[in-house]
Amino acid sequence: MATGHTTDIVPNEHLATAPGRLPWRTALATEPAGEPGHTFCYNQFATWTLAEVVRHATGRTVLDLLRERVFPRLGIEHATWDTDQRGRVLGFTGLHLAPESVASFFQLLLDDGVRDGERLLPVEWVTRHRQRHVDTAPAQDDPDWSQGYGWQVWHDTRGGYRGDGAFGQFGVLLPAQDAVLVTTAATERMQEVLDEVWASLVPAFDRPDADAEADAHLARRLASLGLPTVWGERGGPVGLAFENRTNRWRLVDSADGWELRWVDQHGGDNRIPVGFGAWRHGTLRWADRRLRVAASGAWVGWGHWVGHVVALDAPHGLLVRLRDDGSGRTEWVGPPPLGPPSLHGLGVVDA
Repeated sequence: MATGHTTDIVPNEHLATAPGRLPWRTALATEPAGEPGHTFCYNQFATWTLAEVVRHATGRTVLDLLRERVFPRLGIEHATWDTDQRGRVLGFTGLHLAPESVASFFQLLLDDGVRDGERLLPVEWVTRHRQRHVDTAPAQDDPDWSQGYGWQVWHDTRGGYRGDGAFGQFGVLLPAQDAVLVTTAATERMQEVLDEVWASLVPAFDRPDADAEADAHLARRLASLGLPTVWGERGGPVGLAFENRTNRWRLVDSADGWELRWVDQHGGDNRIPVGFGAWRHGTLRWADRRLRVAASGAWVGWGHWVGHVVALDAPHGLLVRLRDDGSGRTEWVGPPPLGPPSLHGLGVVDA
């Protein structure tokens, strides 16, 4: 993050499809406007470059090496990583882990690289990893992003540090509380998440007595949480269809909602179960990957049907709008993925 560049050389469609080392030749040909080693810029391409250096040096992806050498030691059994259109691991984004797996890794950092009495990380590495290596204040406005940057971690306003994932994924180390906090979310208002952590969660560590009634209330509330379904009418029997240059959609009724058939440009021919007033689960499949989804739908106006397809392993959802005049369109709910902007791009590559 201190390459000296002052703008993020984030991968674009052209670079993602370029062969060989051409994306890195293109990026390295961009002359830094600042001072390398001192000028901070959140540069996702620089992180992706590190992943590619590992691949070219070892002949294996970062994910392969993690699965072999790191994850088993931490009890992490399931991990996937998004790739670009040429199958290269996106080193800057798209690593999918369960919250418990994220917590296990950050607990290792909190414990100075030791797990069950065995040192897994050199103490020198752990020390340098958590140090501030570059000042972020000139480039960042939010308080918890302006406290400095270590090795792929942000320092915060409470004396700890954290790893950030896109759209509200956090692994936060709280040294004063000897604790690790992990959150998963789908939001761009990430400072507000941390503000709530500082205001509501951190003070609770210092409360001497547990409140059984409050704990029970919290458990009931958590058990009742869920994404709202699409609001509207069930409607009568229907057969809607829409197609454009890259996709073909067809909607038919089913006993408890609809079935949405989707033929796409990536060779997929999927039938998505869509619930009314409920979420129905399914799996989208292509020749090289798959994606777990849930879907809800409803008639939201005269001749206007909307389906909400949510990826279960990524913070993204897609609205499918179909009308009885044969028109239609799709739109992302919130920001689109950082990688290829498609549900296919979010899919897990089959091993």
